[in-house]
Amino acid sequence: MVSNPLGSVTSAPVVLTVIDPVIATQPVSRTNHAGTTAMFNVGINGTAPTYQWLKDNSPAAGQTNPTLLLSR
Repeated sequence: MVSNPLGSVTSAPVVLTVIDPVIATQPVSRTNHAGTTAMFNVGINGTAPTYQWLKDNSPAAGQTNPTLLLSR
């Protein structure tokens, strides 16, 4: 049913499917030796979202994939 100040209308029954991305695999904390690359992954079920990794609550520039690679 949809309504506003001018009245209301009832439609025939419909099916609503909501596809939310769900984090299936969280990134795992890790410690690396100096000079090696640390890799973090996130696994998503559902419609792929837009990714943005954060460092200290700020966007990590250019890090917009499900895998984050950090080298030192």
